[in-house]
Amino acid sequence: MAPNPSRLADRLVTAGLVRREESSRDRRHVELSLTPAGHETARSVAEVEAELHSRIAAAATGQGLDAVLGFLRPLVAGRSAGEAEALRAGRATGTTGAA
Repeated sequence: MAPNPSRLADRLVTAGLVRREESSRDRRHVELSLTPAGHETARSVAEVEAELHSRIAAAATGQGLDAVLGFLRPLVAGRSAGEAEALRAGRATGTTGAA
């Protein structure tokens, strides 16, 4: 189940990563922005993600496409990225393959 966006924003504000402000144009809207700590965390996450992608690429070098996909698909199975990939490939849960 996906997290509630309001609760997620509350947690990020509490952690000091996000600043919440009432919109100057419409009081019904809330504007969220990263704090300095949020920017630093985003940079750290991007570095870890780049290293992960580099390691996956190194491990995949010289491997056949089927072997690489066989390794990567279980990593994303059941997650939104995995479901999107399965839909594109016609393997989505509940599909019969019939057009």
